[in-house]
Amino acid sequence: MRRALATLVDPGEARVKQVDGLRAIAILWVFILHCIWCVGMFIPRDALMAVVNEHATHPLFTFFIRGDLGVDLFFVISGFLISGMLVRELETRGGINLLQFYSRRLLRLMPAYVVVLLLFCLLSGENWRFAWANLLYVNNFIPTAQQCMKWAWSLAIEEQFYLLFPWLLLMCGTSARRNLAVMVTLAGLGVALRAWLVWSHGVELPIVIHERIDPQPFESYNDVFYVKPYTRFGALLIGVAVTELMRSPYRRWVVDTPWSAVLLLWVGIMSWGWVIAPPIFKPGTEWSTTFSLMYLSAYHTVFAIGTAAFLLASFAARGVGAWWGRLLAAKAWHPIARLSYSTYLIHPIIIFGFYTLIGLKEVPSMTQLLGAMALCWTLTMALSLLLYTYVELPFMRMRPALSHVRLSRE
Repeated sequence: MRRALATLVDPGEARVKQVDGLRAIAILWVFILHCIWCVGMFIPRDALMAVVNEHATHPLFTFFIRGDLGVDLFFVISGFLISGMLVRELETRGGINLLQFYSRRLLRLMPAYVVVLLLFCLLSGENWRFAWANLLYVNNFIPTAQQCMKWAWSLAIEEQFYLLFPWLLLMCGTSARRNLAVMVTLAGLGVALRAWLVWSHGVELPIVIHERIDPQPFESYNDVFYVKPYTRFGALLIGVAVTELMRSPYRRWVVDTPWSAVLLLWVGIMSWGWVIAPPIFKPGTEWSTTFSLMYLSAYHTVFAIGTAAFLLASFAARGVGAWWGRLLAAKAWHPIARLSYSTYLIHPIIIFGFYTLIGLKEVPSMTQLLGAMALCWTLTMALSLLLYTYVELPFMRMRPALSHVRLSRE
């Protein structure tokens, strides 16, 4: 435990410290969303609809209920870190040891996942017969209503990306120009594919925010758009693009130029604002067909571009970018970032269990909701620390035996 606590306090010199801030923001955002969303599983449907109708345009509600975008934040981070690691290996070795890469990913992600999946099946048992799909990382291809541990769809998408991306990089090589062009093209094709799916399925804004409001369109949207790799790879590819923009010849224009950080921060603010500000969940709101198609096709990718801009700005050596980088690299973020994987796995079980234990049946007051969030966060951190200490770390320490290449930026 003492060694685990030491890793939480000291970020270490090899980590990309700016990523810690974004990773901590991502998990906090997802956690707050689920604290709010899970209330809807316990209160009467009429009360849930009344809450949505009343608060759907409130700025704070609009922001926190978009915690689903925290997953896109994670995707950008993953694309950036994994591509950086593989590009360095390809440059230094002239190839990629695929068996080593897949083995390291398995040791990093599978042990804690199996423990929490087993815990979920024992405590809930919901759709436990489909847990095999989670273990094979194909659970996002099963209908939402049949998925076991439904929030694990994002883990499947990341693993599917890890499976395919090294092969793509081997085909593209080490040229930053070529790689950037390929990633931007593929991300653009992803937007085009979503546009076709939106048009062919006749999907329009507003989006049904909760399955208990209207299960059929909620599950249909999830199954067709929300959890499929071909509609969500864009954020991971944008993360790869960040790696390429950090390399020659782009770095001197994107990072080292004094004015670039200001421009990047504005791109980030405008992109996030375009995605988050519209009250897309408010029932009965009329949206133009053009905006609806454009938004549903592109919002994940636009948000990822904004995240990439924030990340790139944090690498500036001076000016406002350097200040932004120091803010994201603050040590206060590091423990939350370190525990983010275990936190993501365990927190819905804690929230749902706590709401069940207190017998939640009506809409809580703001004070009650904040108190519940604080208690759930404390319990989640405690269990995440145990999971990190006794499951994650022991298997992570086995990974150096697979390679002499230092990969501590993960």
